[in-house]
Amino acid sequence: MMSVLALQGCSFLGFVDSTSKKRSPSGFTAVLGVEHDLPVQMTIEDEVVSEVQYDVLRVEIRGPGGVVLYDQPQPELSSRHAAYWSWDEQDRLWLYHSDRGDVRMWSRPEPELLEKVAGVCEALDAGAPQQAFPTYALKGCAK
Repeated sequence: MMSVLALQGCSFLGFVDSTSKKRSPSGFTAVLGVEHDLPVQMTIEDEVVSEVQYDVLRVEIRGPGGVVLYDQPQPELSSRHAAYWSWDEQDRLWLYHSDRGDVRMWSRPEPELLEKVAGVCEALDAGAPQQAFPTYALKGCAK
């Protein structure tokens, strides 16, 4: 079962960043929601130690006409933590998850992937807008 919060562009679960872009320059939107009770395997050194059910972040990306281009749960991103996102000028979606500091990027050339980027500073170097991140995550990155 999935619950959808129709927050287009800001952030997730009450952490609203009013500077985030709601739409990409070409009219793409992102809808973040919660995928309930997704089975997730817990591993230690590549050995499965248990399987639990979590509520995880689900990301849906729609094109200008409302067509769904990407719609996947993110098993490694808990829905209990904040997510921040923004679009850049190349219609790439940048997503930051506050629990682990993960940065992910979606772009049209590979619409089936929400690619993991090394970190906030690397994402900024690659063109991510600062609005995609909370202020504390930007510390230590060159301006």
